[in-house]
Amino acid sequence: MITEISFPKELTDPVGLQPATLKDLGQLVILAGPNGAGKSRYLRLIESTGDAVSKATTEIQSLNQRKQTIDSLIKQDHAIKPVLDANLKEIQEQLARFKETLNNIKTANKNQHPPRFIHLRYNANGNTGHDPLSSSPSSIDSTAASNRRGGFEQAQQSINAYAHEIARTIYDSEHPRTRNLPELQAGLSDTQQFNKTLNSLLQSEITFSLNNQRRIITQFRGRPFDPAELSKGELLLFVWAILLHRQREWLRGAYLLLDEPENHLHPDVCIRTLKALQNDILGPDGQIWVATHSIPLIAYAKLDAIHFVDNGRIEYAGNKIELVLNRLLGGQDGRDQLRTLMADADELAFETFAAQCLLPPGVAEPSSGDPQMQQITNAVRSTKVLDEPLRILDFAAGQGRLASALEEIKRTSPSSNFLYYAFHEPAFASENELRECQRQIAGLNQPGSPSDYLLKTLDHLTLPGSKPIDVVTMCNVLHEIPVRNWIRHFRDIHKVLADDGYLLIVEDQLPSVGELPHEGGYIIMDELALKHLFGSQDAVRTVSIERDGRLTAFGIARNHLLKATTQTLEKAILQVKSHALSQLRQIRDTRMNGRSMRVGRKHAHFTMLYANAHLASEEFPSN
Repeated sequence: MITEISFPKELTDPVGLQPATLKDLGQLVILAGPNGAGKSRYLRLIESTGDAVSKATTEIQSLNQRKQTIDSLIKQDHAIKPVLDANLKEIQEQLARFKETLNNIKTANKNQHPPRFIHLRYNANGNTGHDPLSSSPSSIDSTAASNRRGGFEQAQQSINAYAHEIARTIYDSEHPRTRNLPELQAGLSDTQQFNKTLNSLLQSEITFSLNNQRRIITQFRGRPFDPAELSKGELLLFVWAILLHRQREWLRGAYLLLDEPENHLHPDVCIRTLKALQNDILGPDGQIWVATHSIPLIAYAKLDAIHFVDNGRIEYAGNKIELVLNRLLGGQDGRDQLRTLMADADELAFETFAAQCLLPPGVAEPSSGDPQMQQITNAVRSTKVLDEPLRILDFAAGQGRLASALEEIKRTSPSSNFLYYAFHEPAFASENELRECQRQIAGLNQPGSPSDYLLKTLDHLTLPGSKPIDVVTMCNVLHEIPVRNWIRHFRDIHKVLADDGYLLIVEDQLPSVGELPHEGGYIIMDELALKHLFGSQDAVRTVSIERDGRLTAFGIARNHLLKATTQTLEKAILQVKSHALSQLRQIRDTRMNGRSMRVGRKHAHFTMLYANAHLASEEFPSN
């Protein structure tokens, strides 16, 4: 593996690049930058530098042999030394130049052979080989055998022949006259491994059928295989399958160069192929160099691997990663827009989950193929009479995202029957939030004016003749309220709920974004902490848990809300503190967790949660 590479001026000037030295390189090296920045030129320069080092290694061996021959002749006859001195001087000068070239690349393994660079270039219009039905068996065998080396080009040219060989092996394994042949077993193992690789990339495998002449027909996706029927992306995935399976030995220990692989493949597939190369094929001496402007690929590589290319200059990204992202995303505005989009997507998914937790079984009919509609959970009001609307109060409704999620359910399931109310404390709601929330309420087409459902106080819900609320939701809200105010809010909610009503507490147990909603910091309650808070194991009902326990929805019946006291709140806070400490200890056990961004974020969350719970516990008299 190359740990350091230098691009001297005499190599960079002819191609319009700046001299540079890259150090502390790992198994994956990313050249990131916008179009026209010089990424592809640096990638070609890396290849030519490697070729120059390989040539220098060979030349040094040859020159050393010549030098040994001359030294031997001089030892035999000193009289010829003046004649051969000029040759020795020339050899020494050449050795010095070639050794200087060798210094352009440093590797982790000093005994490693000269660098072997393989530039994986894909030709979307390349040849996929002849139709097996019009080719001789020997030609098919020869072409199929040729794909064990040669990169994308050879793999692509062998597609028809190799796919036919796979189909023929499967046929032979099922035929009574050939299935027990010893030589078939190796071919069958190769076939099964290739189909496994192919299925991981294209979700299908090679099979066979017989035509009217009893000739083997290669089948793929239930029809005769024809590479021309594959999209360009699918064809490249087929080529990748051959490369990853058949060229493993040829690729082992090599330095692979990939120029903007995202041009032909979805970033997820790019990342999966890079993982396969890193983990299964290249070995410790191999290395991957990728020129890219794909944000997902850059994020996968992590900061240590990223080198920024711009205006013909290359340097380690390091603390300039912000500049890299600005150049790739169109400046700070582009970064802000992407951040907003991701945050909105997370919030919308959360509110959709919360909305689904509100509806009784059978009220919302899942639309076919919609995974979110299919995961509609048990109702918080399983005894609700369906011809009466479910009255929902969204406590601290913000911009009314829950109303938006409910509107989507109402659109896809017209039989849904509910009335949505949004409550905001005036001191904590901006005019923009109120306007947006009212707009979302208007989309529900409820009776009367949308403003009738936008509440700044709960008082009129307790007036004589007012119908009580069936479900009060706190969607990602409880943790934003200072704990000293929780009991007061539970009492207010108790007043507006029907006798058989529920408070639904929906929380993200591992927030994707850190926050400090108030001076005490957030406190997120899990199921056990809520049971301490409301003083009973029976007080909390699990409505839904999704995304590996991250999104939780718990129902608390009205009669349990008044059981929350200063003493139970203190116990709940101590439970949160204990749980956070336990999680931190697990995370810090390196035997259980490798380093990753996900683990780091989890560590930061529980560190903050522990600190916040500790500060909150100091507010109680017993502390």
